[in-house]
Amino acid sequence: MVTAMFDDKGDIVEWYIDVCKTQGVTDQGVPWFDDLYLDIVVLKNGEVFLLDEDELDDALSRGHITVRDYDMATETAREVMRSIREQHFPYFTMSLDHYRNGFVLKDAQRQGGEHGTE
Repeated sequence: MVTAMFDDKGDIVEWYIDVCKTQGVTDQGVPWFDDLYLDIVVLKNGEVFLLDEDELDDALSRGHITVRDYDMATETAREVMRSIREQHFPYFTMSLDHYRNGFVLKDAQRQGGEHGTE
């Protein structure tokens, strides 16, 4: 799941990427996701950070996730970071386009929310 954060001038601040096992939407239209602990933050200057590796390790050692989930999380994070590094990660451009075209603002206003996109 990708969350784009913008400042009050409409400039991107960062993208926050949650590595997920599964995701969906409830019958009531509420989005949900099964988080796999790892997160990737990409700042507007291009810096990339992998976060919460310790939480992933702890979840495995406590039996909260399986070895298969652990491997999926690390492989997914590796693939996403490679895609970012090679400038092939499509969700950055998509989030900027949505914001600039008012899609996100109209949707957030309809739901009574603030700026952001996923």
